[in-house]
Amino acid sequence: GIYAALYQIASAPVVFLMSVVMQLVIPVVFGRVGDLSSQLRLQGGRGLLSRTLLMIGSVYLALTLITYFWAGQLVTLLTNSEYARQANVLWLLVLALSLYNLTQYMTVLGFSMNRPKAYFWPKLGHAITLLVAGMLLVRIYGIAGMVYALVISAIVHIIWVALVNSKMWLEQVPKETVAG
Repeated sequence: GIYAALYQIASAPVVFLMSVVMQLVIPVVFGRVGDLSSQLRLQGGRGLLSRTLLMIGSVYLALTLITYFWAGQLVTLLTNSEYARQANVLWLLVLALSLYNLTQYMTVLGFSMNRPKAYFWPKLGHAITLLVAGMLLVRIYGIAGMVYALVISAIVHIIWVALVNSKMWLEQVPKETVAG
């Protein structure tokens, strides 16, 4: 129950922000990229993705810092003092969820280039890392162990997607993806 409550507190602002951004920005990105018929259009979509990623990352950093400094007060306000004893991991939950959501946003690059399959291995790696780290760390650290597993798997995921994206970023308009 404590983990579930902390997860809900951590995820609410992170997921809300990403939902708003996805609703507002993604249609514009796909509109700019269009049918992938022009390198200029592709660059316009990439530029918007980059600027938005920096903006979201900055907000997520602020959320992480807020929860780092005021986790106890937030958890006590929203739950009770018993749950607040575990509040020291709230900022790590916010960090993990922020990294995960940033990674999900980063995959828009491949989707806009009609390359969703490029993210299969990073997603599988994320899932396996979470499973293995969770099984090992929960035994040792309990609730905190699951939070550590989330952070580790989110870091693995964001690095892997960044590597995939770095290769795609250098690509020109792929001939095989140009819409008829």
